[in-house]
Amino acid sequence: MLDNQCFAVFGVLANNNSGAQSQKKLTGFWLFTQPSGILLQNKLFQDMKRFQLVLILLLFCCFQAVYAQAVYPVSITTHSTPPHSGTLADWTVPGSNRIGATLLFLDAFEPSYQVRLKISIEGQGIQIHSSETMLPRPITLHYGVPRQITGAELAEYLQVDNLVFSGISRQQYIGNGTLPEGFYTVCIQAFDYDRSTEKALSLPACTGIFYQRLDPPVVVIPNTSVAVNTPQNFSVQWQPRHGGGFVPDYTVQLFELTPEGITPQQILQVNQPFAVHQVTSSNTTFFNAIDPQLVPGRSYMVRVRVTDPTMKHLFNNDGWSEPVVFLYGESCPVTQGLSCINITQTSARLNWSPRAGHPDHWVVRVREAFSAPNQWYEYPTQLPSLNLNDLDEETQYVVQVKTLCDGIAEGLYTDTI
Repeated sequence: MLDNQCFAVFGVLANNNSGAQSQKKLTGFWLFTQPSGILLQNKLFQDMKRFQLVLILLLFCCFQAVYAQAVYPVSITTHSTPPHSGTLADWTVPGSNRIGATLLFLDAFEPSYQVRLKISIEGQGIQIHSSETMLPRPITLHYGVPRQITGAELAEYLQVDNLVFSGISRQQYIGNGTLPEGFYTVCIQAFDYDRSTEKALSLPACTGIFYQRLDPPVVVIPNTSVAVNTPQNFSVQWQPRHGGGFVPDYTVQLFELTPEGITPQQILQVNQPFAVHQVTSSNTTFFNAIDPQLVPGRSYMVRVRVTDPTMKHLFNNDGWSEPVVFLYGESCPVTQGLSCINITQTSARLNWSPRAGHPDHWVVRVREAFSAPNQWYEYPTQLPSLNLNDLDEETQYVVQVKTLCDGIAEGLYTDTI
């Protein structure tokens, strides 16, 4: 007997009362019952509908997985780690890990496969992508084994000769040395190594890069001069301009501006700092008695550098402020009142006017009038006079004097007499 029995096949809900047997079509099923049978309850219909939906979703997901693997046998994920500069070569510095990718080969029927990559960069109205003519080194993938691609391995892809520029010319980029500040999307895609113009082996995998250089600090103290204190104690202060977001580290460098007439740029190239302070968080530091002692009357230069200890930000001028030149104490004046008296065939006496209330020293230099300009004989003295003896007869001499203010700071030499 077929009473209370039913069986189902896929179909569509409808009614057909022809014949001795009634036939009902359900959405997704054909349902047959005997005339004497009992119709299924509403709950059975609802369970069947749920079953149908789950079955369809499972079939769809399986189909999608198989289809995706068949169409794209390579899966790529990309990553980027700030800070980023606008110079492409900086992204690929070995060990920096500024940009990279992971490739996974999904085709179980191929134990290994050689691919090449194509890179695109887009942002700020600029589009840059890999040239079709470049010949990179092949990347060998093995089924199921992730292949890490470091920034250093991407270096050849980001060389300017291997890129096509739009929105900015290659010459403009080289001339500027950097891309404009802003947000850029970097995408990487895999291709068959020998058939790179054919269909891609992967979907493009993208990562975002935000490039912005922050401003360095500005030195506000000292300005042009620093008063001499005993013991030594003076401050250097600066104004941060990078905004918030991290606790900065600062480096303060102090240089002696010697030799005379040298420029700040030349100082940075040839001289080592006279003193260095490392500062965290604060925008002030003090040079005191435990630091190298500055000489009154001499010129010095100070500059400050900001860095981000989290290494997520870059700065203009590598974080260095503009250098500030200042005079420590007062400049030592030129010796006044130089005269020569009691002149004989072999001797003479020099006199000059000392500064009242200052324990100055002096340096006298003498040479024959017609000798080489640098053939001086120097005579240090702590008195405002000097006797010159053992001079050659019938010989002309020239003399100059300079003051060592307070026995330390050097003044300029007087005119010759």
